[in-house]
Amino acid sequence: MKKTLFLLLVFTSALLTITATDSLAQTKDKKLKTVKIKASLDCQGCVNKVKKNIPFEKGVKDLDVSLETKIIKITYRADKNDDESLRKAVEKLGYDAVILKEEKTQGQSKEELN
Repeated sequence: MKKTLFLLLVFTSALLTITATDSLAQTKDKKLKTVKIKASLDCQGCVNKVKKNIPFEKGVKDLDVSLETKIIKITYRADKNDDESLRKAVEKLGYDAVILKEEKTQGQSKEELN
């Protein structure tokens, strides 16, 4: 009887741990947000400067900088930062910065069409 009770307790604990871990992972994913900022990047030095400084802003998880399109794509935790603060951080580095809004065309975003 004690052995059965012990096994039931271990199984229940394992099940609760797995469920809690999965819920926590889903919660973290929901808090991530991505912003695209058009900036006045002129050379590889500009790209390097952005890549060197922006990751140190609060909540920044991923950064992609394109010299060709002059777009900075920042993924960050929405509970730690916001679009406007990140735009100001880019401006503080000495670049003009404008937040790009997603344009939708017949149910598809502009990004999906490309």
